[in-house]
Amino acid sequence: MTFIYYYWPAQILSILTSDQYVQYGELLWLMMLAAAAFNLSQTFSTSGLIDKTPNIYLVPKIGHGAVIICLLLILVPQFDVYGAVLAVLLGNFLQLLAVLFVNYRQSVANTLH
Repeated sequence: MTFIYYYWPAQILSILTSDQYVQYGELLWLMMLAAAAFNLSQTFSTSGLIDKTPNIYLVPKIGHGAVIICLLLILVPQFDVYGAVLAVLLGNFLQLLAVLFVNYRQSVANTLH
């Protein structure tokens, strides 16, 4: 889907939203990439739910919110909509990395016991 959003953002935005958003079409694929990273992190979090240890994801999830808020406060005044997209993209990829790290630590701990 990101491929489609990369090559035809103006057409997609004109169908789904009003024309005022078409000018930001080049950012659509980045938001889809950010959404993919977020969805992957949520998917990888299900292993903790299966193991009945969802609390191991508390720090990555709270950190995700804190990082995005901080990045938004820093980047939006300087870069407007582009800063918001960058903040969400970075925050979601950092959450994905944090969840993968937690899963790795959990798998090592399970292997040792």
